[in-house]
Amino acid sequence: MKLRKKSTISKANKEFISINNECIGIDITRQAIYTVLLNARSVNQIRLEKYAITPLPPHIFNDSGIEDHDQLVAYLQQAVKQLGSSCKNITTAMPQNLVSLQTLHYNTQQTELSLEEFVEFEISQTASLDDSSYDYFILQQFGSNHQQDILLANCNREDLNARLDVFSAANITPKQMDVDVLAVMNAVNLWIGTAQVELAEQSLAVFHLGHRGTTALITQNDRLLYKQEINLGHEHLMQIVRRNYQLTEEEAWAMVYAADKPADFSSKAGALFQDQLAQEIQRFLQFYYTASNHEQGSDVQHIVICGYPGNPSNPTLGIAERVARQVNIPTQQISPITAAQANPRLDNEQLLNDGNLLTVAFGLAARGL
Repeated sequence: MKLRKKSTISKANKEFISINNECIGIDITRQAIYTVLLNARSVNQIRLEKYAITPLPPHIFNDSGIEDHDQLVAYLQQAVKQLGSSCKNITTAMPQNLVSLQTLHYNTQQTELSLEEFVEFEISQTASLDDSSYDYFILQQFGSNHQQDILLANCNREDLNARLDVFSAANITPKQMDVDVLAVMNAVNLWIGTAQVELAEQSLAVFHLGHRGTTALITQNDRLLYKQEINLGHEHLMQIVRRNYQLTEEEAWAMVYAADKPADFSSKAGALFQDQLAQEIQRFLQFYYTASNHEQGSDVQHIVICGYPGNPSNPTLGIAERVARQVNIPTQQISPITAAQANPRLDNEQLLNDGNLLTVAFGLAARGL
């Protein structure tokens, strides 16, 4: 499997950098396939050409993985076709629940193993090398290059092949295979590089809401310091909506993702879910501080939330304010895809509403540029 390269976005990155012209990012989830087509001449000139959201019926996946291979292939073909592009530069991702991510410390003065041998030794401590597919990249070098911090991603080869088989059957060949959590990091880093460069060196807590859960990350200087999954996502909000409005599941999902929600949505559903999320974020931060032994510099300085359904500029959502009050840390809700210039032909209002669902696909497409 192939991981993203270390992001080149930072507050110091002002020069022109030549990159690939186009890339398609494909994010396959249990609920939908999200596709994003980006066009670029440099990392500072990225344009969102088109995107598509292709809903999936509930029987495509089961708890152990892909259940209906043939139907998933058909939906994948449909999703890519909607972009109307001949671009062959495609990036997709493995879901983080199928991938082990580790930060390793390699010191040439403490081992005779080469870097490759060291990585394979570390994998062999918890998994069979024959059954593993892995990749790694160097986060940083120090100590006259004798020491390196390395990010290692490892997954079961069967799980990877199952994903690649779907693409092969759809006659689509991904050029890069990433991990969805790293795509979130990449998307957020792009947003920071264009919208709020002062956050680049701060200790940042990132919370990305997905269908079933929320990915919680601690990052600094483009490095992943800590990761955890919070068992609270869009599905939990849907259940609250379904119960309090007495709707069918289909009707409740439509309300969750609708641009225009009922006037009492916040009091009947949104506030309850936001309070639960704020409490879970507080617990996560407590776990992180315990794990880091509250070392100097470990305090989170800023929180960003992405993936929350709806337009983040809508002040009635209130999620950032609730979290900030709960944990007493500056918090904002963002839509990372706004780091790209939107094609004038796109519906801006619809994009504002859909943007939070496209974070992973956007990060994947940017990975391939």
